[in-house]
Amino acid sequence: MGRYILNRLIQSVPLLLLVSVIIFGLIHVTPGDPVRIMMGNESNPKLEQAIRHELHLDEPIDVQYVQWVGGLAHANLGKSIRTQLPVATLLADRLPTTLSLAFVSMFLALAVAIPGGVIAAAHRNSVVDYGSMLAATVTWSVPDFVVAVLLVVVVGVGLQWLPISGSGNLFSDPLGSWRYLLMPTVALGLSRAAVMTRMLRSSMLEELRRDYVRTATAKGLVRRRVLSRHVLRNALTPVVTVAAINFGYLLGGTVVVEQIFGLSGIGSLLVDAVFARDFPVIQGVTLVAAAIFITVNLAADIAYTALNPRIRYS
Repeated sequence: MGRYILNRLIQSVPLLLLVSVIIFGLIHVTPGDPVRIMMGNESNPKLEQAIRHELHLDEPIDVQYVQWVGGLAHANLGKSIRTQLPVATLLADRLPTTLSLAFVSMFLALAVAIPGGVIAAAHRNSVVDYGSMLAATVTWSVPDFVVAVLLVVVVGVGLQWLPISGSGNLFSDPLGSWRYLLMPTVALGLSRAAVMTRMLRSSMLEELRRDYVRTATAKGLVRRRVLSRHVLRNALTPVVTVAAINFGYLLGGTVVVEQIFGLSGIGSLLVDAVFARDFPVIQGVTLVAAAIFITVNLAADIAYTALNPRIRYS
C-alpha cells in the first residue's frame, strides 16, 4: 500500500504540470488585455507599459510559464493583477469557506444516501423502494440554485429561522458556522444524496445476488447482519468513487449557490478573476483545486481496501 501511495504521488506531479500548461495556455490565448481592464477608461501608454513590465506580461509566454512554475517551487502562486495581493493570501481567505461547504455537503449527502440506499435495496419493489427512488429522482432533477432560492424564500425570509447570507468557516468557528452553512449545505447536498442513493441501491442489489450472500443466509445469519457487515461494505465501493468526484465538483462548481447565500469561496473568486482577466488568480485557484481533487481521489483509492479486503494494490 505504501508503495502504491508513493507511485500515485509521483504520478500526480506530471498530471499537475499538464493541468498547469493547459490552463496557462488557454488563458493567454483568449482575447482581452488584463492591463487595459485594470486601467479602465484611463489611457496612459507609459503607465501601461510599466505595469506590463512589472507583471512580466511583456515577456514571451514560455518565459512567463517557466517563471510561474519556478515560483510554485517556492510556494509562490504569484500576485493578483487586480488587487495586487498575493494569490496565496486570497486563497487562504476563501478556501476555508469552500472546503467547509464541501465537507458538510458531502457529509449530509452520505448521511442521507447510505440509509436510503440500504432501505430501498432491502425492500426492493415495495412502496418504500418506489417512494425513495421517486424522491431521489425528483431531488436529482431540481437544480441546486432552485433549491437554494426556495430555502432563502421559505426558511430565511418567511420563517426567519436562519440567516440568508454570511460566510461560515467550519475550521475557525465550528459551532457558530452551522447557521450560515445549513441552507447552502442542504441545497448542494440533496442532489448528491439522490445520485449516491440510486448508486448504492443498484450496487447492493447486485451484491445480493452473489454466492456469499446465499451462503451467509444458509448458515443462519440474520438478514440485517448480512446487509450491514457483508453486503454494504462491498456495495460502498462505487459510492466512494462518486463521492470523490462530487467533492471535486464542490470545490469550484458552487458559484451560483455561493452568490445566493453571500459566501466568499473560491468559486466567486474564480469568476471575478475570469472577468478581470486576472491570470495569476485563475492559475492559482485552478491548480489548488486540481491538487485537492487528486488528493481526494487518492484517499478514495485507499478507502477501497478498507471497504473490500479483496482489493489489493501492488
